[in-house]
Amino acid sequence: MSYINFNLKLVSSTFIILFIKREINMSRKKLLTQLAIISAIFLLGFLIRIDSAYIPGVPADEKSFYEDANNLPYMYELDSYYNYRLTDNFINHGYMGDTIINGTDWDLHSYYPPGVPLDYPPLIVYLSTIAYYLVNLFSRTSLLTVVFWLPAFIGPLSGVIAYLLMSRFTNIYGALAAGIFAVTVPIFVFRTIAGFFTTDMFIVFFPLLITLFYIEAVNSINIKNKVLLAIMAAFSMFLFAMGWIGWTYQFYLMIIFTTFYIIGLKLKGDNIRNLTIVLLTFFSGTLLLIYIFMGKLSIINLFMDPLELLLISGTQNPWYDWPNLYTTVSELQRPSMLMIISGLGLVSIGGILGLFWMFRVMINDVLKKRFLKVFFYFSSFLDIDWVCFTFGRS
Repeated sequence: MSYINFNLKLVSSTFIILFIKREINMSRKKLLTQLAIISAIFLLGFLIRIDSAYIPGVPADEKSFYEDANNLPYMYELDSYYNYRLTDNFINHGYMGDTIINGTDWDLHSYYPPGVPLDYPPLIVYLSTIAYYLVNLFSRTSLLTVVFWLPAFIGPLSGVIAYLLMSRFTNIYGALAAGIFAVTVPIFVFRTIAGFFTTDMFIVFFPLLITLFYIEAVNSINIKNKVLLAIMAAFSMFLFAMGWIGWTYQFYLMIIFTTFYIIGLKLKGDNIRNLTIVLLTFFSGTLLLIYIFMGKLSIINLFMDPLELLLISGTQNPWYDWPNLYTTVSELQRPSMLMIISGLGLVSIGGILGLFWMFRVMINDVLKKRFLKVFFYFSSFLDIDWVCFTFGRS
């Protein structure tokens, strides 16, 4: 009898070991597949952004007229050289301004000759400085060369985050399509090519990253994980605030939408405790980080931005009277629908069709089981609201 029991235990142990090995192999295969897809998305985004470095269409004997001392094309946009100057200042003397007057960083080149106090999102300077020192650990490379290539590396990361975000809700093909669309949007490609050294490299990456952490916090079952993921979303929002002055759009979108969603759940009689915890953690965490590291003025600007937006959009606009220099800045002009469609390319068509298809899936249980691994109404409505808000803002 003991011999039989021993054999049964041996067979059971062998089965368990084989099962564990199979699971490990499947997990390893899945991991390798994920890494391959992420690498492919990044590589695609990178390759279509480096073409600008070779000045296509310009005869070889004329290219020297368009290149600087580093044999690289001159960077696009005046903002690229402005960001380069601030980074150079930071590396040379530890602060972004040209000098310090009464304890304040002072930009002597803007509004020359008196200059102005420097008030600029510092993330692009910090990131470029880190990249500069990392690259120079392996080779002696000028700062201008580093910042020239940096956007081509940062831009494709948005596609990676888009893939990770969508892989939570759909199959591998849907997630892959999201990643490819994110790195090939024409207007985004143009604003993140090599040599376009501006804060535009952050405006897709961080909203996607914030949304990823926030949705994960909402969908998590464990309360500790909810709080941790909400803190990560708040930290990502803080980084976004350091990277782009338009970060408040994303912040208000998350807060307003979640508030209305909580009200809807309350009216239905559902439990709102966990979602309220996520909202309060995200809200308070973002404000606390911004207050500590960016100062009280940034908090004041957060609450003043909606009022300024209303004033600028109407006849109370402080720049309303002619001549208005800001009308010559393309990114401050109100885009037409044709400009939006041409700027987004295939994404505009796919996005519109995708919205209709999302509604179709939401009301059909068979389609939900077929196309969505996990379905959360909060996530779907947030995605729809985000798209509508973005187009409405444009």
